[in-house]
Amino acid sequence: MVNAYKKIHRFSEVLSYFSTRQWLFNDKNTSALWRKLNEQDQKYFNFDIGSLVWEDYFYTHMRGLRVYLVKDSLDTVPQGIRKRHRFMLAHYTLIALVVSLLCLCFLNLFSFIWRR
Repeated sequence: MVNAYKKIHRFSEVLSYFSTRQWLFNDKNTSALWRKLNEQDQKYFNFDIGSLVWEDYFYTHMRGLRVYLVKDSLDTVPQGIRKRHRFMLAHYTLIALVVSLLCLCFLNLFSFIWRR
């Protein structure tokens, strides 16, 4: 697992240059080419980014990263989901506990101030 995080960290360092800047791309030629294609060619060479279903794309993309970049099997996905849910439960329980303690401290502080 540590090796996977090391790979991810190295990968994020490489991509940080590109992901922390603003980039403007011009796709006028691609749009013009798409408009010139007839309907049959548009079906055969479907490169219209507007018809892309992003949820499906990222689902497939993340699975591919897991299998090919991290070299992790998809068999452990259900275990990982259960583990993530347990961590989320522990996280939100801890947050609720901290917020409750802070509210109690402020309540005690204000009640002390008002008694004076």
